[in-house]
Amino acid sequence: MKIPARDMPINERYIPLLLKWKRFNSRYKAGDLLLKMGYRDIAIYGGGTMGTLLYEELLGSDINVTVIIDREAEPMFPYDLEVIPLEKLNASYRIDAVVLTPLFTQADSVNVEQRIKRRIGCDVLSLDNDLIIEIDLIDRMNEAIEHVRRCGARIILIDVPTKILLRIKNPSAYEKLMAYCGGYFANYRNKFPNVLDELYDDIKYYSEEYYNEIASSELVERDDAVYIRDTTGLYRNVAGGRRITTDVPDKYDNTIYMYGPCWAQGYHVEDKYTTPSHLQRALNDNTNHLGRVFRVVNCGLWEVTRQCYHFRRIMQERFVGRDIVILVSDINSLKFFNSDDSGSVLFCDISSAFDRPHEFGEIFFDHAHWGHKGNKLVSDTIYKVLGNFVNKPAGIADDEKTHTPPVIRESARVMPESQSKYGSDATLSDISSCAEKPTGLDDYL
Repeated sequence: MKIPARDMPINERYIPLLLKWKRFNSRYKAGDLLLKMGYRDIAIYGGGTMGTLLYEELLGSDINVTVIIDREAEPMFPYDLEVIPLEKLNASYRIDAVVLTPLFTQADSVNVEQRIKRRIGCDVLSLDNDLIIEIDLIDRMNEAIEHVRRCGARIILIDVPTKILLRIKNPSAYEKLMAYCGGYFANYRNKFPNVLDELYDDIKYYSEEYYNEIASSELVERDDAVYIRDTTGLYRNVAGGRRITTDVPDKYDNTIYMYGPCWAQGYHVEDKYTTPSHLQRALNDNTNHLGRVFRVVNCGLWEVTRQCYHFRRIMQERFVGRDIVILVSDINSLKFFNSDDSGSVLFCDISSAFDRPHEFGEIFFDHAHWGHKGNKLVSDTIYKVLGNFVNKPAGIADDEKTHTPPVIRESARVMPESQSKYGSDATLSDISSCAEKPTGLDDYL
């Protein structure tokens, strides 16, 4: 019986990681991906074998390693570069991201990431999960893209950075808290009733029964792919393994297929508030926007770990000419798509759409998920992208021929005045009197 790498003892997990790294390096380099992610100045956490290998790979690249972080007084790191313990890390170091090279348990990884965020507000990446990508995943993605092209359709790759909350300009107090603490909505739902009220303040029929229905989901496997289990309800309906998109026109010229994890299929929202349903209504209100009538099909799942299945499902679909495929995802393999000058593929980073001020109030449930107001924000952004993409002449625009990295932001290191009603000077008790204040939170609120 083959043991999944994530279930192996820590020491044994280094072997499959090194093999995966070797395969990745046969075509790509970690420095290329760091640049595509918008990073230039990094710190390496861990001065042992893996940290040394990463540093050696980055030598001669456009990535600058500012410092090595290691708890040992005399680490194994053999190069002439400053080595400091985590306790000495501070904002005087120019760092866009810290790369964790040891293989931690899940609990230890969260602990180290939180300690880094307490000291300096930058992204924290994992060598295993964020930088070294399975070649098979990249190949499957490009096979799926080629399938879409052969069918005469177009595809838009919508990138949502994993650490989205650390990229938002002028974040609200709650967004700062989630960026710092991480975790999922189930852990915070009862601690922040005021935020919950704002998230659902325009849904007058919200109730416990309503929440339980829209939050339920189950996946099933068939035909070498994964689908959502069919269900019928007042607010959440799934047929043929796909969530229902509301307001679909009876007659249409082409179809927009939206793939992706929870952001696409609808996390804790009813059918009419998923991103595909919001987008459908926007297209219905302006049929001239794309020059023809489209229906929108929700092909989303709800597990980010099942990303490979999106590519399988795309391969199984028979698109027709002028259909559009949209893949909303945070997997870094998106940044390695095979581009050409046909104008059939567009890569788009929409993280700036979440910058404040905006008119939607609190939109995030937790560190990775937004609700129905966030879906409206995302659908409005995709609506604009669609218009530019479909109506532009053949050939990728100059600024889309290369993967222009997102602007490197100060993220949590600078917290300007928030547009949220809680304000940038809010304490955790201002958000919810029943919540406890984690150590070091004063640095962020």
